[in-house]
Amino acid sequence: MFRLTVFVFFLISALISIHFFKDLTQTFIKETYAQHAPYAYPTPAYTTPAPAVPFVTISANPQALIVGGNSTISWTTGNMPAGVTCSNNWNAFLIITPNTSGSDIRAIYNDYTFTVSCSNGYSDSVAVTAIIPIPSTPTFTYAAGACPAGSENSYGNVTWSSVPYASGYELVRDGYGSFGTGVYYGMLDYSVADSGMNALYYIRAYNQSGSSPWGYVYVAIPDCLTPAAYSINTPISSCLGINSPNLAVGINSSAHANNYSLYHQRVGYDSTWVNPNPTSGSLSIPAFSGVYNFNDATDLTGTNPNTTVHYLVRASNTNSGLYTDVFSLNNLTKDCLSPLINLTVNGSDLPNATIDYNTTALLEWNNLHSSSCTRTSTVEGRSPSNDPNWSTTVSGNSSLVAQGSATTIRHINPPTNTATYTMSCTNLNLPSSVQTSTLQKTITVSVRPEKPPFIDTTGGDVHTQGRIIVPSASP
Repeated sequence: MFRLTVFVFFLISALISIHFFKDLTQTFIKETYAQHAPYAYPTPAYTTPAPAVPFVTISANPQALIVGGNSTISWTTGNMPAGVTCSNNWNAFLIITPNTSGSDIRAIYNDYTFTVSCSNGYSDSVAVTAIIPIPSTPTFTYAAGACPAGSENSYGNVTWSSVPYASGYELVRDGYGSFGTGVYYGMLDYSVADSGMNALYYIRAYNQSGSSPWGYVYVAIPDCLTPAAYSINTPISSCLGINSPNLAVGINSSAHANNYSLYHQRVGYDSTWVNPNPTSGSLSIPAFSGVYNFNDATDLTGTNPNTTVHYLVRASNTNSGLYTDVFSLNNLTKDCLSPLINLTVNGSDLPNATIDYNTTALLEWNNLHSSSCTRTSTVEGRSPSNDPNWSTTVSGNSSLVAQGSATTIRHINPPTNTATYTMSCTNLNLPSSVQTSTLQKTITVSVRPEKPPFIDTTGGDVHTQGRIIVPSASP
């Protein structure tokens, strides 16, 4: 019972305390408000909210980029009343729906301002910058000199590669200057003044941002000029062996010639100019300095002695096809044949001949292809033993034509029985290695014994009517 009484007491005390603090709190609030707000707090009246303002926003990412790169254009339109339409200035096929967001990826090649505009006058724009890099240095793809066919006007020919971001190219030749600028990728330079020069060309690319570093190349400009005047040395005629004549042709070099062609014409053998078969060198002779020697022997082998040979040399500039001809005419080959001897006694070429005592013998001789002959003789019973009418040296002449003569010999001094006559000939045109093939021919002349005396009877006594004939002691 006591516990219940205590509980009720505490409960009533708590309720009284709560009510007291509530009144105290309200009083504090009213007093505080009265101090800071001289006027009574108004009760707001209800108003209709204002309509939302339309808007358009547009952005680009990135807003500056290398030309040719992609930028994402994004936009949002909002609070657009019904009936409003929106459009863009970069893609006629792109539809901008009001009160929506969207994006479009665009390749940027030039500076451009992207705009979204709506029919109620609201719009927004964003500018995108296309950055154009300075181009890199072009590379020469071809560089050579050349000659127009049949012309001395040489030229340089250069081409180069295109490079990204270039709006044009500039070509310069050292010592000449610039050929100007433009969108081209090659040049034929006919302003090259000197054939045979080494021209230096420079190339660079440019655009509105600047120019690339220079690239360069050396171009060998060929010699296109007509070969200068030159000469052929007088060919030297010789014999390389038996029946092997040779003409040594010396060709003097010609300025601006890079090839030589040799032709000959053998009178009586060739109807036109032909290439000789070389025994040394080549018929197509490359450029040389000084004298080029050519032995023309192969095609002359077997030709007649003293054959007339003409020569033509053509000095050519193969770069341009221009040439200069020179001639050497009326050259003679030598006689390169082995000697021939014809030796007869009284018309007979037999090696042995016999004549009567106290008679004469006619020696006849004829030699061919010889430049020197020697005649020797041995007569029995004679001192000196040689026959002066025969023993001598016979010289040939330069043309080595056939030579011939005759001489008469007599045997008058008994006891002469035989005489030997020899003729030896040599062709000195032949090289020493074959001059040992000297031709020699010998004829032996024998004399019949003297006849005994005889009696001529005319009648009468045999001892008184005859004559005795004795051989005379004088010719």
